[in-house]
Amino acid sequence: MDYESDRVLKLIFSNDVPGYDRDKDEISLYLTKLGNYKIGQLKKEENRLEDENKLIEDQTLDLAVLNYRTIIQTSDCSKKIYAGFVKTENRVENLLQPLSVLEEKCQRFLESTADINSKKNLNLSTSKNYKKVLEILEIPQLMEYYINEGHYEEALELASYVQKLGTKHSEIGVIKGVVLAVEKNWHSLLIKFLDELKTDLQLPKCLQVFGHLRRMQAFGSNELKLIFLHTRDTWLNNLLSSIPKDDAQNHLTKTIEVTRINVFNIMTQYKALFPNEDVGVSSNFGSCEGKKLFNTWLNKKIETFLNTLEEDLNRGVSSLDTALGQCMYFGGSFSRIGVDFRALVVSIFVRVITKNFVDKIINVNTNFDYDMKNFTLVNSSTITLHQKIRSTLVMGEVNATDLSPPESLLDYTPLAILCNGYLSALSELMLCAPISLVFDVVNTLERSLERVSHGIYQLYKREKQVFSAIQRENFIKFLSSFAYDLCPYIQRCLQAVFPQQVLANHLGITLLELQNERISFMNQNSILDPIKNLLPERLSSKN
Repeated sequence: MDYESDRVLKLIFSNDVPGYDRDKDEISLYLTKLGNYKIGQLKKEENRLEDENKLIEDQTLDLAVLNYRTIIQTSDCSKKIYAGFVKTENRVENLLQPLSVLEEKCQRFLESTADINSKKNLNLSTSKNYKKVLEILEIPQLMEYYINEGHYEEALELASYVQKLGTKHSEIGVIKGVVLAVEKNWHSLLIKFLDELKTDLQLPKCLQVFGHLRRMQAFGSNELKLIFLHTRDTWLNNLLSSIPKDDAQNHLTKTIEVTRINVFNIMTQYKALFPNEDVGVSSNFGSCEGKKLFNTWLNKKIETFLNTLEEDLNRGVSSLDTALGQCMYFGGSFSRIGVDFRALVVSIFVRVITKNFVDKIINVNTNFDYDMKNFTLVNSSTITLHQKIRSTLVMGEVNATDLSPPESLLDYTPLAILCNGYLSALSELMLCAPISLVFDVVNTLERSLERVSHGIYQLYKREKQVFSAIQRENFIKFLSSFAYDLCPYIQRCLQAVFPQQVLANHLGITLLELQNERISFMNQNSILDPIKNLLPERLSSKN
């Protein structure tokens, strides 16, 4: 409908047009029809409309009268229908309330049925592939069987297969369980390989075990070297600790043999396992680089051996020269690989020999002090008897090469026991007497004799007031025997232990220069200084 039609309608109807939205097209047609009427027709149109409206009302009334019963029934039916709709609405509302719960339960049911369906499909698939699943589930048991039976190649292949299977199907629970079980067996296999390295392995077996460790790819290059050295060191330490320690000589001999043989075996195995690495002495022992590991371990083994050597020597071995020869052979064999530790061995022997000699001399002096406390000058008859025995011997001074003890010492028990103690210490030293000890030995004997001289002087101070003429004469002879028999005799024994020609050749000097420098000679004046005023004038002038 156009704008002009709207204006006409507003002129006709001051308010809204009744039924405009419903009869919009009819009203538009009627307005068009009105627009075609003449004035006379327009004047009659109002009366016509009133007549038509009255006619319609009469017809409606007649229709209502004629159909009154129907209208009443229709009204009652409408009420009933309305009441039914109200009841239906209430019931629908009551029905809608549990429908939400029912919907949720139905949704859950659908989800559960879907899960059941998936499980059903899974079970069907599992039943179809039962043999394959069973084979996968039996892999851990099969690997354990291979490990127990020693089939390490097959066990490693199974572990590699399961590792790939786990990477490909990591979301499957069964595969995860199999992977975890195989990893446990894999770790037990790794521990078994490490335990085998702690046993007595020959080179082929060692190469085989280490090949398996490399295939497992559990360690890097330096870690493999550390593991090899640690496990073999554990085995070697257990072997050394099993040697009985009751006899020091036997323990030292077996320690040398076990250490020398097995360290060389470990060295051979190490070279075979790591052929691109040099084995020899290195100055950087604190480094963790691959090339330094073995050298550090080797130096540690040498240090351990030297500690054991010193402990056994201090405990006392029956033959120092035998032990020294074995150690020199041991060190010499290691010199072929640049690990000559003989100088360290010598220093230990020198230290132990010196300690043993000093301890023996100290013990000799202690015994002498004890003997001097109980010593009384012998009577003249005993001295005369020994003098008669000496008169039957060849007269004259004892030459420098005579090493038999002076007969005069038999007159005095403390001096005889003292001489025996010195001879025992020097005899033991002579079996293994390093030339470098000559100064220490000379100084030790010199201090010992000075202590003896001082002890004799203390005896004189203690007993001089009660000396009889015979006792004084015997005491003078006692002094003479110590000063002119025992001291020169010990000097000759000392030169027998350290021959002057050997010392001269070692030092690169002549015998005359050696004697002028007083090398290997005790200071007699220092020794006799406490008793020099008590010696007879004749003997003093002779000295």
